[in-house]
Amino acid sequence: MAPGRLEGGQIVSLTPRRRALIWLPQKFLDMPNIASAAKRARQTKTRTHRNRVTKSLVRSSRKRVLAAVDGKDAGEAETALRGFASEVDRAAKRGVLHHRTAARLKGRMSRAVQAVGKSAE
Repeated sequence: MAPGRLEGGQIVSLTPRRRALIWLPQKFLDMPNIASAAKRARQTKTRTHRNRVTKSLVRSSRKRVLAAVDGKDAGEAETALRGFASEVDRAAKRGVLHHRTAARLKGRMSRAVQAVGKSAE
């Protein structure tokens, strides 16, 4: 860290007359002053974590389907597609994904799996 440079916080004036400066860490600058705002911040943190987990599950199941499609394994692709559709529907139900986004993703994966099934025949 370079001299005279503070990271992660902000320098604030204590009083206009004294012109004293203190350094406050970033976590103190982000703390809400109102109880309802603090509660909303806690709720947002919880929901953000939950949404990240759900999106991660959707992405992982999508990768499983694409891997099966790339490997030209029709049976494995069908199984992976069912799991993917389940994850996407669950995400749409919880409001993590829009219902039309879910339908679009399922349609694209379904087309890819059908193409593998036709080429295997």
